Amino acid sequence: SSTLVGGGDTGTAHAVLAHAAMATPGAARLRVTSSTAGISGPASGGECNGASASDEYFPLGQTFSHSNSTSRSKHNFVKAIYKFVPLLEWFPAYRWHEDGMKDLSGGLTLGCILVAQSLAHAELCKVSPINGPYSCILPPILYSFFGTCVHSSVGTGGLVSLLTGEQMTHFGDTEEERTKASAIFTLLVGVMITLMGVFRLAFLVRFLSRPALSGFITASALLIMASQLKPMVGLPKSDTGGLLQIAVLHPGQLNDFSPVTVLFSLAGLAFVRTVPWGKDYHWTLKVVSDFKELVLLAVTALAALIVPQNFGYVRIVGAVPSGLPSMQWPLRTADDFSQVSDMIPGAFLVALVTFLSSFAGAKKFAMKAGYQVVALNELLALGIANLGGALNGAVPTQIGLSRMGIAYSTGVKSQLGANMYVALVVMIVLQLFSGYISFVPKCTLSVIILNGASHLTEFDHMRWLWSLRSTRTRQRTYIVDFAVWWVACIFTLHFGAFKGILAPVGVSLLLIVYQVADPPITVLG
Repeated sequence: SSTLVGGGDTGTAHAVLAHAAMATPGAARLRVTSSTAGISGPASGGECNGASASDEYFPLGQTFSHSNSTSRSKHNFVKAIYKFVPLLEWFPAYRWHEDGMKDLSGGLTLGCILVAQSLAHAELCKVSPINGPYSCILPPILYSFFGTCVHSSVGTGGLVSLLTGEQMTHFGDTEEERTKASAIFTLLVGVMITLMGVFRLAFLVRFLSRPALSGFITASALLIMASQLKPMVGLPKSDTGGLLQIAVLHPGQLNDFSPVTVLFSLAGLAFVRTVPWGKDYHWTLKVVSDFKELVLLAVTALAALIVPQNFGYVRIVGAVPSGLPSMQWPLRTADDFSQVSDMIPGAFLVALVTFLSSFAGAKKFAMKAGYQVVALNELLALGIANLGGALNGAVPTQIGLSRMGIAYSTGVKSQLGANMYVALVVMIVLQLFSGYISFVPKCTLSVIILNGASHLTEFDHMRWLWSLRSTRTRQRTYIVDFAVWWVACIFTLHFGAFKGILAPVGVSLLLIVYQVADPPITVLG
C-alpha cells in the first residue's frame, strides 16, 4: 500500500474527494491520519497496512518520490489533474461486483424517468419537444468527469426551463426559431457557469438568501402550474394570457376548449397522483409507480391514436427527427452572433439559478450520504455540461432535486448510475423509439410538468420561519426572513420568474448591508 500526504491542506478538492470516497462504497477506502491530515489507502481497494507517510497514493497506482524537483513537479501536475477530473480518482477503484448492479438498476430507472420529464420540460422551454431528450445525452456524461456529487442526476429541470422559456419568447415567433436560439442560450449559460468556476465566483450565491430562494422557487412553481392550464383544456397557445385572464377578458375563447383533452388531462393527473399510494400493496404497482411518467406517455399515446377517429381531436407532439442528434456549433451566421448581446443578461441569471439550485440539492444529499461536494468542481462540471449540450441543441440543464432523491433511494453508488447509464438509456430510447414520441398528447406533457412543479413548492419553509417568531435568540432575524420569503414570492408572481428574482436578490443584498451595519449583539451577565 502507499500514502498520500495532504500537507495539512484539508480544504483542497483532493482531500474532500478522499473523504467522499471514505464514506461512499463505490470509491476507494481512504484513511485520514493525524496531525499532517495525511490520507492513506490501498492501490486498488485493498486494506491499509500502515505504509509510510513518504509514499504517494493515487488510484491509478503511480507513486512519486520527492527526491528531486522533476518528480515533485510531475506529482503536482498529476494531483492538479485529479482535482480537476475526479473520475480519475473513483473510477479505477470502483467495486464492480458490489455496486455494479445497483448503479445499473438506478440508471435504468432514472433514464426512463428523464425521457418523460425532458419531453415535458422542452415544452416549458417553448422549443421542440425532442430537444428535451437531446439535452440529456452529453451533459450527464460530461458532468460525470468533473462533478463531485455521487447522486447528482443532470438533465432538464422545471425551474430552469421556466426561466429559459421566458427568455425564448424574445428570440423567435415560431418553435423552430426558438429551438435554434435555445442552443445559443445554452452555450452562453455554459460559458457563464464555467467562468464562475475559473474565477472562483461561487460566493455569488450568498447574495440570494435561503428564504429569498425559497419564496422565489415557490412562486415559480405556481407560475409553472398556471402556465399548463391552457394546454390541459385544449386551448391553443397564444399571447392572450393564462386561463384566468382569458375567462375574464376574452371569455369567447373558452368555446375552443376540447372536452376530450380535458378528459385526458384529468385522467392523467389522477393517475400520477394516486398510483404512488398503491406501491406498497404489490410489486407491480411499485414498478408502475416508479415509472408512472413513462407509463402515462405510452398509454395516452396509444389512446390518442384511437380517440380522434371517434370522439374528437387531441393535440399531439407531431413529427420529430428520428435517431440521435447531430453535433454542430450553435453560432454559425451573423444573425446568431447578433443575438448574443441580447441574451447575456438572461443567460447570467439562468446560470446563477442553475448553480444555486443544483449546489443546494447536491449538498443536501451529500450530507445524507456522508460525503462532501466541492463548489469549484460543481461549477466547472455544470458549465462544461452545458457547453457540451449546446453542441447538440440542448436546453440549459441542471441537477434535478427529485431525481437525486430517486438516485439516493435506489442505492446509486457512483456517477455511472446517476448519469452515464442514464445518458445511455436516453440514447437507446431516441434510437429505437423516437418515432413513437410524435403520438404523445401535448396535454400529457402538461400533466407531467404540473405534477412535478407541485413538489417544488416550499410553503413548509415559510411556516417554519413563522413558527420561529417567538424565539428569544435572533427573533428579529427570523421575522425579517419571513418577510423576505413573501417579498420574493409576491414579486415573482406579479412580475414573472425573470424579473421577479431581481427583488429577492436586492432584498438579500440590503439584508447583508443591514446585518453588517447593525449586527445582533447578545450581552452576557
